[in-house]
Amino acid sequence: MIPVITFVVFYCFTAFLLSTADADPCLASNHVTIDDVWRSTINMVTDGSYRCDSVIELAWYRLSSLGNIATSYPDLNSCGTSYPIWMDDVLPSTGTTKTVKMCMRSLFTSCHKTWSIQLKNCQSFYVYELIPTSLCPSAYCFDALPAVLTTTTTASYISDNTTYGSPSIQADIPQAGITLGALLGALIVMILVVAVHVTVMIVCYKITTKNRNHADDQVDPHHEVPMQAGIKVEGLPA
Repeated sequence: MIPVITFVVFYCFTAFLLSTADADPCLASNHVTIDDVWRSTINMVTDGSYRCDSVIELAWYRLSSLGNIATSYPDLNSCGTSYPIWMDDVLPSTGTTKTVKMCMRSLFTSCHKTWSIQLKNCQSFYVYELIPTSLCPSAYCFDALPAVLTTTTTASYISDNTTYGSPSIQADIPQAGITLGALLGALIVMILVVAVHVTVMIVCYKITTKNRNHADDQVDPHHEVPMQAGIKVEGLPA
């Protein structure tokens, strides 16, 4: 019975690790890389050609030439739209996925409408599970400067028909599919399996010892059988 339980636990744990790795949005196969330079916080619309994310598909996205999603409310008519969308929250730590609050700026308030999206920190970049907006013209807004600076790759973006060079950004580095959370989960499962095995062994030992002691009590070589009255035994007076 114990080997069967061990096999089932090992099979379920392996399936969990594989599914976690396959679904990791940090992997290039699980997100869409876009180069929407018009989403920059310094891209001001002056000709009425506003963009709107009501047509964006629900998916995980990575911005290749801009920084992180805007964490302070942008100006009206920036980010290639009329009502820019920004994040009223804190970015997650490395390797973690977080549900964050999004705000749409309007003419009278910095947070006219709110909703939540998923965001993951992939160490050298972020991925965002963007959802379509319900109001137009509004679009997700990103900082103009990259968050991670190196001296390897240089990017640029266009605003008002003028090309502005940006600081160098770190090249794409493939990330491991198994996160720290998955490894901790594996360790916990292994500890539980060992604990179950030890518990079963202790219970079996106690049951066996109890049965042996009970059997010994049933057979007592020094136990005297009382004689019934009226029964004569040879060699003894009646």
